[in-house]
Amino acid sequence: MGNVMMMTISELAERCEGVVSAAGIKKALVDGRIRGHQQDGPGTLWLADPTDPKVAAWIEEADRRRAAAPSRTDLERRIANLERELAEEGERNLRLLQRALDAEAHARGMAEEHAREIAEMAWRYERLARQRAAEMPSKPAKRSVYGGFRTA
Repeated sequence: MGNVMMMTISELAERCEGVVSAAGIKKALVDGRIRGHQQDGPGTLWLADPTDPKVAAWIEEADRRRAAAPSRTDLERRIANLERELAEEGERNLRLLQRALDAEAHARGMAEEHAREIAEMAWRYERLARQRAAEMPSKPAKRSVYGGFRTA
């Protein structure tokens, strides 16, 4: 194995996060699909060779995914923009709702005013009709040629 700096399973799993799990790395080591060995000591420690083609591909894929992923500041900026847009949309909706409520109150007020005007005009018309009826001399009822009274 020469001068190769070996990596523990946990180090490699951290480096390859999102590509392969620690269990997958250990299984590949045990099955012999990647280069590495077991080191005895106070606890059994598995070491993997990061220059192994399969391990190098895992590391490269993880690095590529990290590079393609938006940074935390980008995400925070996007979240802040979405929050601002949401607040603006809420304010816009609130203004529209208030405008609709004002229009409804105005329409109700106008309808009440028109109803009062119509009632007042009807009262004036009835009073005028009573006055005209009182001023006119009453006509005797005329009999029709058929013996009854005319109604019109």
